[in-house]
Amino acid sequence: VLGTHVLFPACEYVCIATRQVCELGSGLGVAGIAAWVLGCGEVLLTDRDEAVAELLRINAWMAYIGSGKPEAESWDGSVDWCPLKVEVFGYEDDASVLQGPFDLVLCADLIYMS
Repeated sequence: VLGTHVLFPACEYVCIATRQVCELGSGLGVAGIAAWVLGCGEVLLTDRDEAVAELLRINAWMAYIGSGKPEAESWDGSVDWCPLKVEVFGYEDDASVLQGPFDLVLCADLIYMS
């Protein structure tokens, strides 16, 4: 529902290849990965939980490899080459570690109670 009614129409207008995007509280990374697929440049995906961030890394790598984009065809597996970056980051952390600036910050389903 998020992707069909909100994210995809919005990204149609804001996703330009040179944009720097950060998704806060990415979880599975749906919003950030979709933004990248739709044309945003580098996308930083964040989550405060290291275990979730590790799954997020796997999702990002799989999305990159399966994207069909020419640059992904010759990808050597290096994390540095993947335009989908993942960082462990929570609300209590210093935002300077994210190394912006960002043209677009996504926050989809951001509130989580443990």
